[in-house]
Amino acid sequence: LLSRAVEDSSTDESETARRQDFIHRCRLMEAVVIARSGNDMQRRSDIAAELLSMPELRLKSSIDFLSSQYQHEVVRAGDTWLARTCQGLIKRFLETRRGDDPFAEKLRLLNIIVTTGRITEERQLQETFLATLLSSQPDSDQTAQIAEVLSRRSARASIQSLPDNARKREGGTATDQAAFWRKVAQQQAQGSELWLESQLRLAEAAVESGRLENARKLLGFVEAIYPTWGTPDRQQRASELLQRLSGSK
Repeated sequence: LLSRAVEDSSTDESETARRQDFIHRCRLMEAVVIARSGNDMQRRSDIAAELLSMPELRLKSSIDFLSSQYQHEVVRAGDTWLARTCQGLIKRFLETRRGDDPFAEKLRLLNIIVTTGRITEERQLQETFLATLLSSQPDSDQTAQIAEVLSRRSARASIQSLPDNARKREGGTATDQAAFWRKVAQQQAQGSELWLESQLRLAEAAVESGRLENARKLLGFVEAIYPTWGTPDRQQRASELLQRLSGSK
């Protein structure tokens, strides 16, 4: 079907548009099939190149389709390649935007970016987009919604060696995100889910900037009052960070 569509020489504009749309949808489906079941790296490369050069008007729907393929907890075969391809499309899409999209659309895209970053373990796109989002000065309700997305979707921190190799981000994004989580902490009731998440994020930010003693004090304070950290996942993240800090003494 795809070969016939490509070879069809019809010149009717509406028919041509429908044919091109069909070819594009076939390419997306082929990308999923190749990702899940194939080891043909050359074909993967060719498909990724085709998708990344698609017309601007197809970017949004393509991002939605590809990101829908890895909306689950367990990473499946091909997810990483699909997510990396989707990241490339997102970067192109953002280059075409003027920044005046409604907040709901920006939040929806943040959700996709964070989910995609969880699969690829690449955080730069998320940090860059978040910095842009925060520069628009979101109100308290919008700040809480952003925090909800980050709390629900973000991968666990991956701070591996302390203190000599503590990772420091470039471009001020670490400072921007620390300021964001301080704002969340100020707006949310102490002990609430978002407040607890903000404390853990601030501790992670302190570690990444080399302020290990500050991180220890913050984690110790919260641990003493809220030992469960609200959820098992957050408790485990806090425990792992404390263990790493203990090993750095």
